[in-house]
Amino acid sequence: MKLFKFLRMDRGFNFICSGLHEKSMQKFWQFKRTEELNKALVEFSQRHYGANEQ
Repeated sequence: MKLFKFLRMDRGFNFICSGLHEKSMQKFWQFKRTEELNKALVEFSQRHYGANEQ
C-alpha cells in the first residue's frame, strides 16, 4: 500500500486497472511502465529500502 500511495498520491501516476490476487485476495494496481515510472520506483526503493540505483 505504501508504494501505491507514493505512486498515486505523491507522484500522480494513474493506474491502468486494479484487481484481486486469486489466492491472497490482496488488491493490486497495474501501471503503464514508462521511464518516469521507472525513476519513481528507484526513488521509492532508495527511500524505503536503502537500495542503490542500478
